[in-house]
Amino acid sequence: MNRPESTERSKVNKSNVSKYIFVGALVLLFAVCTELFRRMTVSFPGLIGTYYSDINVRLDMGGDQYSIFLIPEFLFVEKFGLNFGAVLIGLYLSLFVVGTVAIVYLLLKIICPDTSFGILAAFSLICIFAIPIFIPVISERILSPYAGSIWHNESYLGMRFMAMLVLLFFYQTNDKYMLKFNLKNFIVESVLFLFVNWIKPNFIIAFGPAMLIMMIIDIVKAKGCHFFNWMMYGIPVIIGSLILPYQYLILFPGNGSGSGDAGSVTLVLGDFFFYQKKPFLNLVFVLAFPVFMFIIHRKEFIKSRFHLVCSLGWIFSFLEFFFLSETGIRRGHENFYWGVRFFTFLIFVLSIGYFINDIRTYQTNKKNKAENKADKKKGGIDIFFIENIFVILHLFSGTVYFALVVLGARASEL
Repeated sequence: MNRPESTERSKVNKSNVSKYIFVGALVLLFAVCTELFRRMTVSFPGLIGTYYSDINVRLDMGGDQYSIFLIPEFLFVEKFGLNFGAVLIGLYLSLFVVGTVAIVYLLLKIICPDTSFGILAAFSLICIFAIPIFIPVISERILSPYAGSIWHNESYLGMRFMAMLVLLFFYQTNDKYMLKFNLKNFIVESVLFLFVNWIKPNFIIAFGPAMLIMMIIDIVKAKGCHFFNWMMYGIPVIIGSLILPYQYLILFPGNGSGSGDAGSVTLVLGDFFFYQKKPFLNLVFVLAFPVFMFIIHRKEFIKSRFHLVCSLGWIFSFLEFFFLSETGIRRGHENFYWGVRFFTFLIFVLSIGYFINDIRTYQTNKKNKAENKADKKKGGIDIFFIENIFVILHLFSGTVYFALVVLGARASEL
């Protein structure tokens, strides 16, 4: 008689335990990252090297900053000195790491409805560590130039957080924006695009064209109807991009001429791509898992506007670093990698979304002892085994990388 109530109570207890574990994991992550970023800021001598990051480089350089994200760091050090300022910088950056985990959780919750809290929480944490596959001896290096979970560049951490926030909002508005103009959404989108660009411009360079293609297809299908709503949906991107000329003048002083050592943005033909010792193998280790998942779930993938736009974003981000570079003192800094790093992180998150759905499919099939051909094609044992191998390899690679960084290894040497 009381069995249903007992079962329900058991589910609630498991959910509560999962929440406590997740909160504990976030607190631990926050604490570890705070100490890591503190050590990076003061160039602390670690077990296997001196902690290094772009934080102390920027502090040493000083001067005007193109990114609003960097301003608090200078204020912390200026007002409180390097030692305590480093603690505040660690706390500041850790908020964005933990915040990114939370946004990934919310996105996975939308993509994978009716999935238990524990599974979503676990994989949102996995996503923050996973990087492209690293196989000793075969791989060129641990830190792939496409790795989206890195720890040494603070403005990237800020851009990743804000870009995920943009995409979370975009996911919920992109399929109905032409039906009615929403002033609240317009304001929120404008603010989000402004801040993500002000932190780092790489995201919009790739996402803007992808979003534009989607919008062009939409207005063509609508035969010009709802043009005002259509136009207003794109204006926040333009508003957010107004900061780009200012950033260019800060990065390349000289009245925009790019003269002298200041340099400028220039076109190249895969300079940084072919600079890698194993460029095509690196690309395989980046795309193998996402492409595999998108093929297995091709019907769902094709029907999802969000997934298609994000995939287009990855393509444009790849073109960004393949064809764009800098001259002058910034030459060789590889600053056009940041877009493809973020979109590699994003398509991994989307692939994990498909993987979570396959976990549920596999569990259902196992429970029902259903192992027909359809199951083998999607969610069955063979396919599911391969998916697990991919996830384990990505997580292993990211965990090894993070452990080395925590011990003091220099990211550029990994």
